[in-house]
Amino acid sequence: MLMRLQHIEPLPQLKGIVNKMWLFESSGRAPAEDMKMIVPNGMAKLTIPFRNGVSGKNKDYFHLSKESQITLIGVQDIPAIVDLEHDAPHGNIGIEFSPLGTYRLFQLRQSELKNKLFLLEEVMGKSARAIQEMIADTELIDRKIQLIQNYLVRLLPKSKPDLILDYCIGRIENSKGLVTMRDLEIKTGYSSRWLYEKSIDKVGISPKTYPQ
Repeated sequence: MLMRLQHIEPLPQLKGIVNKMWLFESSGRAPAEDMKMIVPNGMAKLTIPFRNGVSGKNKDYFHLSKESQITLIGVQDIPAIVDLEHDAPHGNIGIEFSPLGTYRLFQLRQSELKNKLFLLEEVMGKSARAIQEMIADTELIDRKIQLIQNYLVRLLPKSKPDLILDYCIGRIENSKGLVTMRDLEIKTGYSSRWLYEKSIDKVGISPKTYPQ
């Protein structure tokens, strides 16, 4: 089976919002002995299967994304298995968001999305349906990538940054996770419990489990 993974450089406007983007293509389904286990890394993702559908399942959840359906994958802390809908050529655009990007783009309670997968239109409404249709209607892969990035850029002004949360995320990332909750309490003036609850609500994970 042939496979190709290509890194995509996000638009400058998405710096700090998108952690990474990629294009994955294969000639068919991987052999059963090569199970496609996804190890959780604490980051939400979008997946756009533009050729052949893709499924994802964990110990208590299953979701099938048909061809051209944009899927939002909430923050995961348990492993998941992905597979193709059909044993046929497959193409998929993937986007991984930083903790900051997760709450800025998707103004949702991230704790409700944790370890689950949803069609983007189920959580973002008609704007997601519209961009999904536009992506499905174009054959050019580069154009599909351009459309989804432009959509994400348009979402940014619709939300206001949470300066306290942004500060905590920045301190944790810059210190490689070594900053203590006590340090964050002193610098922000808020209790560790308040910071924890804010993080769970907006990012889906606690400050001390942010990916580094």
